Amino acid sequence: MYKNEKDRRLTESFVKYGTVILKHCCDYLKDKHEAEDVLQETFYKFGENYEKVPEEKTRTWLLVTASHQCLDLMKKDLVDFIASDTHNTSDRKLNLKKCASYVTKKMGKQYAERIFFNNPLNILKNR
Repeated sequence: MYKNEKDRRLTESFVKYGTVILKHCCDYLKDKHEAEDVLQETFYKFGENYEKVPEEKTRTWLLVTASHQCLDLMKKDLVDFIASDTHNTSDRKLNLKKCASYVTKKMGKQYAERIFFNNPLNILKNR
């Protein structure tokens, strides 16, 4: 049925955990297309490392790997968004409201408050 052990592990793991990992990524990223990309990359990495992952630890390995990839993608997207918003500001105003809305959507209200409210207050208070 399977060509080899790698094919078996990938197929069985995808069937068993694919939906769980996709939902997990959607919860992080709030974007199904990005979540699907992370899912694909997670299983690609699993294919490269399956021999090092005991079968009973597969689900945990996939969730941890997907979580790290989601966080990396969110950080990259945030940096790209803020950098693009601050580029060529001599021609236009910064759009911090839009940026704060983006951060809130992607990373949550508490994270956005830390960046846009708490951190500037601490800077003003010399903390």
